Amino acid sequence: MKTMSIKLRVTLWYGLLMLLVVVVVFVFLFALSGSLARNETRQRLLRMVEYNAGNLMFDDGILIIDDGYIAFSNGIYTLVYAEDGALLAGRLPPGVNIDVSFEDSEMRPFIFDGVTYHVYDRQIVYETNPTLWVRGVQQIDGTEGAGALLYAVLFSLILLACLSIGIGYLITRHAFRPIEDIRRAADDINVGRDLSQRISIGELIALGEGHDELHRLAKTFNRMLARLEDSFEFEKQFISDASHELRTPTAVILAQCDDALAQPADADNLREALEVVHRQAEKLSRLNAQLLAFTRLERSIETAQMEQLDLSELLETLCAEMQLLYPGLQTDIHPGITVNADRDLLIRLIVNLLQNAFQHGKPGGHCWLTLRQEGTTALLVIKDDGIGIAPEHLTKIWNRFYQVNPARSNGEHNGAGLGLAMCRQIAALHGGEITAVSELGQGSEFHSSMPAF
Repeated sequence: MKTMSIKLRVTLWYGLLMLLVVVVVFVFLFALSGSLARNETRQRLLRMVEYNAGNLMFDDGILIIDDGYIAFSNGIYTLVYAEDGALLAGRLPPGVNIDVSFEDSEMRPFIFDGVTYHVYDRQIVYETNPTLWVRGVQQIDGTEGAGALLYAVLFSLILLACLSIGIGYLITRHAFRPIEDIRRAADDINVGRDLSQRISIGELIALGEGHDELHRLAKTFNRMLARLEDSFEFEKQFISDASHELRTPTAVILAQCDDALAQPADADNLREALEVVHRQAEKLSRLNAQLLAFTRLERSIETAQMEQLDLSELLETLCAEMQLLYPGLQTDIHPGITVNADRDLLIRLIVNLLQNAFQHGKPGGHCWLTLRQEGTTALLVIKDDGIGIAPEHLTKIWNRFYQVNPARSNGEHNGAGLGLAMCRQIAALHGGEITAVSELGQGSEFHSSMPAF
């Protein structure tokens, strides 16, 4: 069986709720009306007895019943008894015998042949005349006069429930129109394989104020599509860049192998070929390691383990080790600067920047590392005395696989152009940023900042 739509389910639940409300209201009204009717019946009986009691009098010891006396009215029978129980006036309901003792001002039920009656007695005491009893009798009917009204109310409630269900369905259908528009847009995107399409917020705003849950859903859906589009574009570009970088060493290895195989067997030629293959294989290995590290960082596979670090102490220790490899490294580290960071990622950022400074500096050159705190920001500056970077390349050095010029390198450990891209990702992960300032022939400065405590 086809699954019911949300609109139909909402309408059905709404209808069940309305029917439940109708039942509860009807039961309440039925109970209330019965109680009110019974109370009104007792009040009428009491008033009738009191009224008739006021129409009795004696004249020279003779009972006189005034013309205003009403023996029967609205189902109420009024009887007058002498003190010994003799009936003086009035009559009982036909075929009914009310055989109960007199009790002054007491409303009592009495059952005769399965029918319940109200009995109310009023004693009248005279100073010089015999005592009288006035008794009122009325059959109990808790819904007397209310039955027709209750059925009218029930019919009205059912009609109101039906109208409410119909109107509720129309309102629900109108409210869910934006979801239908979102579904159609998603289908169009899926069929066309075009992630550049977006849900038209303008059309949705025409259906409402533009700030409700459905409109926020549409905006979130558009943001998700934008991220997916960026992700797919990143994958395409990354594969293209990686393929380009892998092409050269692979081609060199194949060409060297073909050349070695075509030459007569000679130890020197084979050794030279193996050396070339070894260098290119090392390049491929470094590239593979960098690609894996960058991909993990880009896709957040490496979950950052944030902790409070003494950045000054970390740099002191790290630079002492790096000075063994790069004697030209000089430091100016202010003490006591702490940050919330991932130790391993922070070390990778610093090492990448130092390696970049020396690899692209002049042979035997120098590098100056400075750490200071400016307000709530920890600022790391790494400056070299290399040949610098041309202005047209300065904004591109953060791109993956981008290399300014092989001539800029001192020839040691040529990278794949991923180091600075990784540095930017790490800085962003720590809530900071990294920038570069450079002039040709004057060296370069890299500024990395992040929040400090």
